[in-house]
Amino acid sequence: MGKAELLTWAALFQLMDKCSDGSPAQLYGTYNIKENTTILVQIVKPRPDPNDKSEAILECNECGCQKCLLKSGDPLICDQCDNYWHLECANLTSIPTEKYWYCPNCINTDVEVVIGSGKSVDMSKTKLGERLGAKAKNWGGGVSCSGRQAECVIVPSTHVGPIPGIYCGQTWLYRISASEWGVHRSPVGGISGTTKNGAVSIVLSGGYEDDKDSGEEFIYTGSGGRDLEGNKRNGKHSGHQELTRFNLALAATCATKINDKVGGEAADWKKSRPVRVCRTSKLAKHNPRYAPEEGVRYDGLYKVVKYWPDKGASGFKVWRFLLRRDDSEPAPWTKEGKELAMKRGLRMIMQNQSETKQLVRYKIPKKVRMLMDADKANKRVWDEVRSLDFWSEYEFLHYLFSTAVVCSSGACHIPIKVNGKGKTI
Repeated sequence: MGKAELLTWAALFQLMDKCSDGSPAQLYGTYNIKENTTILVQIVKPRPDPNDKSEAILECNECGCQKCLLKSGDPLICDQCDNYWHLECANLTSIPTEKYWYCPNCINTDVEVVIGSGKSVDMSKTKLGERLGAKAKNWGGGVSCSGRQAECVIVPSTHVGPIPGIYCGQTWLYRISASEWGVHRSPVGGISGTTKNGAVSIVLSGGYEDDKDSGEEFIYTGSGGRDLEGNKRNGKHSGHQELTRFNLALAATCATKINDKVGGEAADWKKSRPVRVCRTSKLAKHNPRYAPEEGVRYDGLYKVVKYWPDKGASGFKVWRFLLRRDDSEPAPWTKEGKELAMKRGLRMIMQNQSETKQLVRYKIPKKVRMLMDADKANKRVWDEVRSLDFWSEYEFLHYLFSTAVVCSSGACHIPIKVNGKGKTI
């Protein structure tokens, strides 16, 4: 499983709640807006007295509020970046009642309107609506844009690079399933990430007719500038694209300074930050050679070589990005890549798990089984894990982090220390 092996199994047995600054993690009962309930977690250290200067560091950019950095109070959790925010720091006066809450760094402030202020799509005036007596249809009723039923807990949403257990050539029938596995968390948007942390993944879908894709590298057109009024996913261009939000997040991964006028090019593109890339079957409309036959496929890591403003076919300004593949795994469209995918038993992940084929049973590595045997205190847990059947490494890891090994503080997502060793991993 490589370096990401369960964040080193030995550490799981000897966790110490530490922040990245070395101070004890401040844990508290906090709100989970997604389910509109309260998560109860263990407080391993009493809340420090603000007037007591002898206390440990009170600020942390890991587990503190993203604006004031203070590790105090009962913060909210953003459903996009999973970071903490105090009510007042997020300019709120009460706890949100919406199913999903997005922090000021992630909330969509585009002037483009998909439906219009969160309204439903009115079907009463359509022929189908009149025949069926329909009054309104909620946007997102289809499988492709339905809510996530699960969420990747192996790595945080800001994770850069490959997801442990997910290999090139892995496919999902719907994008929502790819979102649940964490490879591209945005269920609809083409770019996943924030301006603060940068882009971590993109999806090549219907795209633009003047986009170029040669497999090992491609030209990607940024987001924005489209008219999405009504029930449309890919409206016509009605305005200029700007180097803001998701476009800025993608440009930030290029190993050069940000320039919102003329763009930029990396002196050494290998030093750009890797971005996970998925292609969908809709890509066949313009670039069929490298599009999967069905669903969404993970194609590995790419890096931004350069980005620049350009005049699109519509006459409006768009932002172009040249990305080049930099992954040690063979591309899934090559003979070697196809053979490796077959050997690993990679299969199409269906929305209904009972419809997903079971090809190659995952075998827990010998060194991991030895670590399980050595942990006598949790023998019952490991016996249960070993009694189960897993059909991919990802599903094995996901089960461990979501069920078998539960870290209430979320410390599994940040560097942790092993008792007596002094190592940070």
